[in-house]
Amino acid sequence: MPRFKEWLAFYLTDPPNEQTADDDIPFCHSRVLALYLDGSIDADTAADQITAPIPAAGDAGQELFTLWALLGQAMVESPADRGKVLDLLRAIRSLPTTTNVNWQDLPLFDRIWYEWHRVPHRYDMWDLEFVSQGAKAQQRICVEEEGKAEAEMYGELIPAE
Repeated sequence: MPRFKEWLAFYLTDPPNEQTADDDIPFCHSRVLALYLDGSIDADTAADQITAPIPAAGDAGQELFTLWALLGQAMVESPADRGKVLDLLRAIRSLPTTTNVNWQDLPLFDRIWYEWHRVPHRYDMWDLEFVSQGAKAQQRICVEEEGKAEAEMYGELIPAE
């Protein structure tokens, strides 16, 4: 089982608080993603449910951050599910615009992807002697998976001109 699915299963077995689990947005996003990835719900249903906690009015920045961070992590950590995550992103893009969120634009997704998956690699660790070969190998795998995910997103989500 990929690391991401192990993390997702662990996170879902330990909700933040039994009485407020439905109010904990990262928990709600994770629960919907788990249901979608195991085939219990389809992409359109998952899109409706995973975006439901995001306010239709007011500042949705933090809620969008938690959603996009989770989906970005799923694309990198679980390559076998990357196609399903792309289908979910397409389903989210087809949601109707609310007062606060134009889903067609996947607002802030590009910025969060850049900050989580591009900025950390600005610093060249490859030549640092104190970094173990194992850590360097693991970092290379991570960079490769991020690159593959980004290429697939570009090919799938960016319309041809």
